[in-house]
Amino acid sequence: MRAFGENIGIGFQLKDDWLDVYADADKFGKQVGGDIIANKKTFLLLKALELSKGETRARLRQWLEVKTYDKAEKVREITYIYNQLGIGSHCEEAMNHYFDQGFALLEQIEAREDRKALLAQFTNALIQREN
Repeated sequence: MRAFGENIGIGFQLKDDWLDVYADADKFGKQVGGDIIANKKTFLLLKALELSKGETRARLRQWLEVKTYDKAEKVREITYIYNQLGIGSHCEEAMNHYFDQGFALLEQIEAREDRKALLAQFTNALIQREN
């Protein structure tokens, strides 16, 4: 159960990080790009720092170090860098990996099938959330 919860929890956090950048603003319920504005060390940012090179890396670093900026411009520019690097897809792959691991572990849990089904239903709701 613990390993199931850890994997689902990591998948949930990755989904939250992804939604912060790529969610429909009307459905998200909070400001899209809030993590970008706050320079939070999300999976997306860390992966972008890992994969970026040359001018792209310099632009990313500049946006992370600048003290005065237009928030919408920063979100737009960093999202553009993420898109250039395929960061959204990398995050989705990692998220799906952890959710898949969680479901595989759920199958191994010795519990009544109705309880396992309830956990699976809850987990699927997390996966499908848009906010």
